[in-house]
Amino acid sequence: MDKIYNEYNKEKSRKGLVIINIILLLLVIGLVLFILYDKKILFNKEEKVVEIKSDLNSEQLKIYNEFELVYNAEYAYEVSQNNYTDTKNNIRYYTDIVIPYVNINSEDVKKINEDIKELNDSLVKEYENNLINNEYYVKSNYTYVINNNILSLVIIITRNNESNQEYNEYKTYNINLDTKKKMTYLELLNSLTIKEIDKKMTKKNIETLETEAIKEKTLELIEINNIETKEEYTEEIEDKKTKTVTKTIKQKDVLFSGLTLDEWITSCTNDYLVSKKENNNIYFIDNEGYLNIVVKVFNGKKEYSCNEVSILKINGEIYKNSGLK
Repeated sequence: MDKIYNEYNKEKSRKGLVIINIILLLLVIGLVLFILYDKKILFNKEEKVVEIKSDLNSEQLKIYNEFELVYNAEYAYEVSQNNYTDTKNNIRYYTDIVIPYVNINSEDVKKINEDIKELNDSLVKEYENNLINNEYYVKSNYTYVINNNILSLVIIITRNNESNQEYNEYKTYNINLDTKKKMTYLELLNSLTIKEIDKKMTKKNIETLETEAIKEKTLELIEINNIETKEEYTEEIEDKKTKTVTKTIKQKDVLFSGLTLDEWITSCTNDYLVSKKENNNIYFIDNEGYLNIVVKVFNGKKEYSCNEVSILKINGEIYKNSGLK
């Protein structure tokens, strides 16, 4: 009888130890979970948002460490159709609208992302309208360059007009990765090491560069489009004494909507300078490290207006040719 009683007590003790161990294990797990929760390591989506240090090579520059500094933004939209066929029998896709998200934690970049989100909203609405009027289309994409401590982002929106001619609209953002702030045009100019430019740019130097760049690009487009800017005419000159008539072949400027080529160049340049004065100029760094400006440039086509948006390089060669010392 004593043996049975002792065995019963041993079994009871073993069960008690197991229960105590389970309770202790649960207490340890609970304590660990509490610590993790208290430190916001678990159950907190904001864990991805980290303090930024001014170290360009640091992963802490980013909001989301697992993504690049710029990546495709994804917003939840429901469109009635994912694609449609336009009047030229081309298939246009909703996914042709590609918009970036800038993965940098700062107030300036937060506003940039809000601005890009608004752009995306407007492009989606435009796409929906094009489902009804399928004569038109819209698409977008982006590129970005990191040049030393500068991130330069270009968004290109492409549309067609009533004549089914494609044209681009540009939005650009330039961010100093040390300060995480947007850069003005002058800040960007002064921060770049432009070939053959050793001194700080002055307002006069900058405008000379811009003017030369617009002229160079205009002449390039005129040549590409095989536009004749001069036309020949015959001038007859009569000698009053001998009554002899001499015919001379001369040239005169072709008028495009009442303006000569030089007048168009001046007009386009002035339009750009006004937009820059109003802080509406568009600028970015390309993958070769040169500063680019985006302006409407006369192209000599049948529209005869400053309606073609072109990307212009301001580089050492243009600076050299401008006569600046």
